Amino acid sequence: MTAVTDRMPVAGMLALVQVLFGIHYYAAKIVLAEIPPLAWATIRVTAAAAFLLPIALLVAGRRAIPTRGDLLRLAGLSVLGVIINQLCFVQGLARTTLSHSALINCSIPVLTLLLALALGQERAAPRKILSIVLALGGVLALLRVDRMVWDTVTAGDLLTLVNACSFSLFLVLSRPVLARLDALMATGILFAFGSAGMLALGGAAVFRVDPAALSPAAWGWGIYTVLGATVVAYLLNYAALRRVESSMVALFIFMQPLLATSLDIWLLGGTWGLRLALASGAILTGVTLSFLAGRRPVTPLPRGA
Repeated sequence: MTAVTDRMPVAGMLALVQVLFGIHYYAAKIVLAEIPPLAWATIRVTAAAAFLLPIALLVAGRRAIPTRGDLLRLAGLSVLGVIINQLCFVQGLARTTLSHSALINCSIPVLTLLLALALGQERAAPRKILSIVLALGGVLALLRVDRMVWDTVTAGDLLTLVNACSFSLFLVLSRPVLARLDALMATGILFAFGSAGMLALGGAAVFRVDPAALSPAAWGWGIYTVLGATVVAYLLNYAALRRVESSMVALFIFMQPLLATSLDIWLLGGTWGLRLALASGAILTGVTLSFLAGRRPVTPLPRGA
């Protein structure tokens, strides 16, 4: 894997990561039609940990294993970055559309900025404030707050927003810890701790899933999610972070909503209405402004859920 990534151009590597994540929204939707969200979140996190932690030990070596204090910090951070994140992501995606889910998750850099300002890690500036107003305005448009509509899609959007906020808080709180750790090792350990928590919450739900009753599509897209959209994507993201600034890695997140929305329209019968267009423009403009404001966001885990 290392030999391949060393020969791959960084731009191609980053684009492939976002393609893998963009397709993942569609893949997860297919899987969630047959596997309950709690069971699927548990399966994905546990299977990913089983791959990522051994790979991290092989690539980074035992010398990269954090101290006991940092291990305890990673255990706590896994609640935000893995457990709440994954639970709310799949519960939200099961209820909302691919385009809504991808757009709300695209606002994570701006939500991270908002939390960093609130915690005093960033200084307020007009461009930063405008980026927050635009992005959050786009999210509120998706939630249809002007009509106060409450339905399954709105519930899914709110769960997705909780997922995005949880991951944003994880990014802010994890900066001091992840700055001194190997990114691949930290990712493997976070997933390992997360899998322990997910098994405690969803282990019983997993045992109620009958593998023989699953369709070939559910099996295929499930394998893709674990291997393609998790293991391979995280390894490529890790390799890219070794060669470029994390802000450049994060910029490629724009590809996710474009790809997810296209799949939503082409394969699932979604529509491109005025509200979605305006919300997309506001969120993507807000994210762009947050980068132009000179931030260097920490991206220890690629965002696709």
